[in-house]
Amino acid sequence: MKPEFLVDNELHTQIQYRLIEQISESERRYRELVENLREIVFKCDKAGNITLLNKAWTLTLGYSASECLNRPIDDYLHAEDRELWLNFLTQIDTKQDLACWELRFHHKNTEIIWLELAARSEDPGEICGSLTNITDRKRAQAALKEANEALQMRIEQLRVENRERKQTEAILLQSREQLKQQKQQIEATLQELKQTQAKLIHAEKMSGLGMLVAGIAHEINNPINFIYGNIIHANEYVKDLLDLIYLYQQHYSN
Repeated sequence: MKPEFLVDNELHTQIQYRLIEQISESERRYRELVENLREIVFKCDKAGNITLLNKAWTLTLGYSASECLNRPIDDYLHAEDRELWLNFLTQIDTKQDLACWELRFHHKNTEIIWLELAARSEDPGEICGSLTNITDRKRAQAALKEANEALQMRIEQLRVENRERKQTEAILLQSREQLKQQKQQIEATLQELKQTQAKLIHAEKMSGLGMLVAGIAHEINNPINFIYGNIIHANEYVKDLLDLIYLYQQHYSN
């Protein structure tokens, strides 16, 4: 029969082995879960050097995890977004969490990939976080923004066209009123011309009638004047003839 302390040691050893196995299994499952995530899971030190990456890093950015380990994560950031990450590293002691930062990363083929960063500082001196690919969303937002800008431009163009149309309508209305006034003036002028023409015709008729009357009077006046001018002489001639006849009656009665 074994001593009691040996039995206790064996039991303790078995418990330790069981715990180690369970921990190893849990760690294996954890690693398997992390490896199969679509989001990038990373760890880095306080200087920003990468210490852990899952397969999503390679699938998203094209770099193998082995070539990126122990390199600064800002090597893969867009130049304009690098300053944000570096500022976070300098404030890591006071700013424990970093959530929902949208950063641009360089794909291995030089394409720009938008990743949403969520990270936190953990002990001892380690930063862990995740990167979610939001490139499609950013492209959709850019397309929506472009469509909205195009729509705004079209709306502004329609406003300008509507304003120009109203101005054109106002000009046409004004021109219509002017044409109406001109028409009224022309009608009044035509009426005046008709009246003037009637007066001219009447005056011409009266002038012709006056000339006719004057011609008739002239034709009548000439014989009358001739007769009037010779009536005295004719009277004397008749008187002389009557006197001559009287003398003939006295002296030559037969």
